[in-house]
Amino acid sequence: MSYSFARKALFSAALLVMTSVGTAQSQGVISPSIPAGNDLGLPPGVAAECGLTGNDLPALQACANRMLFKGVARTYARIQRLVLIGQLCHKLSEEDARAILANSRSERDEVRSSLSEEDKNWAKTWQEAVVIGATQAADVSEATSESECERFARPGGALTKIMSWRGQPPQSVNGILVSPRTRP
Repeated sequence: MSYSFARKALFSAALLVMTSVGTAQSQGVISPSIPAGNDLGLPPGVAAECGLTGNDLPALQACANRMLFKGVARTYARIQRLVLIGQLCHKLSEEDARAILANSRSERDEVRSSLSEEDKNWAKTWQEAVVIGATQAADVSEATSESECERFARPGGALTKIMSWRGQPPQSVNGILVSPRTRP
């Protein structure tokens, strides 16, 4: 099971529980004192950012999908930057870089496909803004100094994390066994 599928399943389960409790409360089946909406275990910030209650399931699902996309888009931008640093430091092969970027792009596209057509247009603009912000904020010349390259490649460092995105079974990278798709 992919990481993004597990996140989608968690969001969907929380939304289903929230809707069921809200419906049962409105029909008088359970006491209104049972928590509904924001108190049903949605990941922190979902309901607050959405500004919705548990009664508008489609809008809440759309908002949760946008939030999921934002997280994946940030990760994708971070991975792009780290792959560039890995190549400039001569710590990452071209083949590994292509595989890492392809797997990250695939996850981003999978999450984007769950968005509505209107949200897909928003997602494209949002992704472009994230990439522009990440590239403008990053000083790659500082990140590729000899000491920073050593830091990048140390066990448990950024290289170890992005190597887990190669699409291969977990392997020891610099003596550290990593789980699949470790977040950088």
